[in-house]
Amino acid sequence: MKSLSVLLAIAVISTSAFAQKKRPERPERPRPEAVIERIKNALEGDLSDRKKAYLEHRLAYLELQVDMRQALRDAIGDLAEDATDEERKAARNSVRDQFSDQLKVVKDQRREISKKRRANRGDETSADG
Repeated sequence: MKSLSVLLAIAVISTSAFAQKKRPERPERPRPEAVIERIKNALEGDLSDRKKAYLEHRLAYLELQVDMRQALRDAIGDLAEDATDEERKAARNSVRDQFSDQLKVVKDQRREISKKRRANRGDETSADG
């Protein structure tokens, strides 16, 4: 009887040691369409000019991202199922080229905002010192 309880204890310990640990589920990222809707609703409220500018920039970027993804889905969808990797890569590059000017504008706007922020930070530190 004693050996049976020892065997059961060993079996329980060994199965629990090799069992997969339960991990908490990651929260699902909000879809861009949902974020766009939230930003549009927020822009209708009373916001400072600074927040409005940030949200308008974010909205433009998200709308561009949604358009790019849809164009990519359409381009890949137009290919046959037996399309080669080279054909898929060419389709991705054509979509990238199609939106390159718009992406460049967004990047340039973001850089200008960063430059202004750095300049303002520099002004604040020099005024304190």
